[in-house]
Amino acid sequence: MSDLSGLERRVKQIEERLSIQNQYQYKFEELAGGLDRRTLEEIWVGVDTYNIAVAFIGLTIEQLINVKRTFSKTRWTEIRDEYRGSFMKEITEFSVRVNRDLIMEKILRMERKGEIVLSRGFDEKGEYLPREEMKDKEPLVDVKGWVQSNFEKVSV
Repeated sequence: MSDLSGLERRVKQIEERLSIQNQYQYKFEELAGGLDRRTLEEIWVGVDTYNIAVAFIGLTIEQLINVKRTFSKTRWTEIRDEYRGSFMKEITEFSVRVNRDLIMEKILRMERKGEIVLSRGFDEKGEYLPREEMKDKEPLVDVKGWVQSNFEKVSV
């Protein structure tokens, strides 16, 4: 057992030196669907509506219901209006990941400062995708289809 823990420690040290460690123990989708209202409200403070709207693309109806209750009607309407913008036709999976990363970085900073508390077992880490593999050559995301099938059902 001590050999295994020593090996895990050495792997983490190598990952840190190579800057490939997974800094997020959670996936954005998990947090959107599982965090309490107050914590989510604190996270959204100061985050641009556009960034939130793009980060929400691809969430399930259940996740959207959870996050919707953390916004005022006015802010939710602003988020809905973002999906009507012409630039939404050019959103890729990369764009969604980048905007989710912006929010995840804020969550990480807030957690490090003790402003919010998130905990999870060490064996349940989220996926890691190195930045150099995140190319903007991906197919476009069908934002309109997602808005019609998921977002509009929540916005009623």
